[in-house]
Amino acid sequence: NNDDIRAIVTSAIQNFNLINLNGFNKTLFYSNLVSEIDESQISIVSNDTEIAAIKTFIPEPLTIKNYDIDFGLAFVDDLSEIKSFRDETKRTTITSTPFFFAGEQCILEDDGIGNMRIMASNVPNVPGRRVIKEIGTVNYEKGIVKLIGFDPQSIVGNEIRIFAKTKQKDITAQRRTILAIRNQDIIVNVEQVRQ
Repeated sequence: NNDDIRAIVTSAIQNFNLINLNGFNKTLFYSNLVSEIDESQISIVSNDTEIAAIKTFIPEPLTIKNYDIDFGLAFVDDLSEIKSFRDETKRTTITSTPFFFAGEQCILEDDGIGNMRIMASNVPNVPGRRVIKEIGTVNYEKGIVKLIGFDPQSIVGNEIRIFAKTKQKDITAQRRTILAIRNQDIIVNVEQVRQ
């Protein structure tokens, strides 16, 4: 049953976090995590695990401020440029959880060439996102997201999470950073494969 597999895999990831991470000066070894998932249940024949580095911040709604979000890790920098509209098939290096800006629910995304933008859902029944405003820069080599004059109306939840695809799959905690896999950030999709 898919729900059972999802629960077993989630538990394996949580145990991996408790044993190997959740502290300073730790390294997430991607191959070890993938092996833990594969070995968590005999019926798992393969897995396609994607990881992202996450930083959180709490902006002051309706207050124009600059934010420097330093991941200390190089980001993926080989994705193609995204113009003023992104269809759902195009991948980005940086994205975020939602917030409200100019009366619309939006997210942050990069454009593939070093710019950060506020993106809103496109018109109804047309999948994708459109640019609302350019809002800063991303340095892919140094792993720094700069938001300039960011002033959301409100946020969804109690923080904004910035997700970054890292260049290296093995991730080492940098500069006073606790490396952990938080329960709310674990997403497990189960797909049955017939052999």
